Amino acid sequence: DTALYKIMQCADIKQRNFFGRTRQADSRYSSRNIKITEVKKMKIMVINGPNLDFLGIREPGVYGTQTYSDLEKKIETHAEDMGIETVVMQSNSEGDIIDYIHYARGNYDGIIINPGPEHTKNSYAIADALRAFSLPTVEVHISNIHKREKFRHKSVTAPQCIGQICGLGFSGYTLAMDFLIGYITDTADDGGEE
Repeated sequence: DTALYKIMQCADIKQRNFFGRTRQADSRYSSRNIKITEVKKMKIMVINGPNLDFLGIREPGVYGTQTYSDLEKKIETHAEDMGIETVVMQSNSEGDIIDYIHYARGNYDGIIINPGPEHTKNSYAIADALRAFSLPTVEVHISNIHKREKFRHKSVTAPQCIGQICGLGFSGYTLAMDFLIGYITDTADDGGEE
C-alpha cells in the first residue's frame, strides 16, 4: 500500500525503543539481578493534506515564502530538541490521509493534522478515522482560517481533536507538538484518564 510505504520510508525504524523491552545491566551488577527497562520515546505523526507540498509557491501572500521542506525541517528539529520522534507525512489524497491515521494507532502517541481546506470542511471520512482511534490530535492551519473566505471557517475534523491552532504560520506545528507532549505526559501520569 502506497501510504504505508511512505510511512515506512519516513520512519527511522532502526532507532526505535519499545516500552517494556528489558536488557541485562552491566555485568558488574548482574549478581544483583538488576534489569534496565528502556523507556519508550514519545512519537508524534504530523499529517499534511492537499497542496501543502506547494508551500512557498502557492499564495505566498497568505502562506509565506518558506517551502514544504522548510516546514519539515522545522518540525523535525523541534522534535529532536524535545527528545521525541516524529514522522511528517503529506498527501493530496483523502485515502492516504486516512491510512496514515489508521497506521498511527498503536504506533504513535499523538497526531498533528493539517487536513487542507477541502478536507477540513468536507471530509467526514477523515473525521470518522480521527474519532475511531481517539489518539490525542491537534488540528493546525498555517493561515487564520477565520479571517479568510467563509467556506474555510467550518471544520468537520476539529471536533475530533483536542484543539485547533490557526494563523500562527509554521509555529503552529511546534506549539501543537509542545501541547501534545504535555498532554500525553499528563494523561500517562494520571493513569490514562483525561
